[in-house]
Amino acid sequence: MTFFYYPPASLPKDYQKLLINLFEQKKPFSYSLSAEYSLRGEPLALNNTLYGALFFSYPTTLFSLFSGQLKLLMQYLKNLFSLHYELDNLSKEIVHNYEYFSLISEISLLLGGILEQNEICRVVIEKISRIMSVKKIAIFIKEEKDDYFHVVVSQGFKQKNLI
Repeated sequence: MTFFYYPPASLPKDYQKLLINLFEQKKPFSYSLSAEYSLRGEPLALNNTLYGALFFSYPTTLFSLFSGQLKLLMQYLKNLFSLHYELDNLSKEIVHNYEYFSLISEISLLLGGILEQNEICRVVIEKISRIMSVKKIAIFIKEEKDDYFHVVVSQGFKQKNLI
C-alpha cells in the first residue's frame, strides 16, 4: 500500500515539508500552530510500511510537563495499532490455511477407497479447481522406465496444448 500526500498550498512551507517527511520518510514531527498550541505527528508504520499517522495538538506551555505522558500515550497507541494489524493478518492466515487443510482432508477422505490412478487424479483436479478457482489444471505422471511424462487427467486445456 502506497500513500501519496500533497499538503494544501495554503499551509506554510515548513509545515508542508514536515508532513511530506512524515508520509514519505516516516519521520515524526512537532510544529508550532500558534503561541499557545503545537501539533505533533507520528507515523503509524509496521515493517517499514506506513499505514497511517497519528496527529494531536497540545498546549505548548505544558509540553514539558506532559512530555513523558505524551510519549507513553504515543507508544501505547502505536503498539495497539501494531497488535491490531498483526491480529488481522494472523486471522487471514488462519482462514487461508484452514481452506487448504480442508481441501487436503476432503481429498484424503475421497481417495480412501479409490485405487485407480486416473480416478484419484480426476478427484484431485476437481477439488483443487473448485477451491483455488483455476481455469486450467493438469496432472502429469512420469513413466517409471522412460524419461517422459504423460497426462493422466486435465481440465481446461485443448488436447494439442498439453504437449
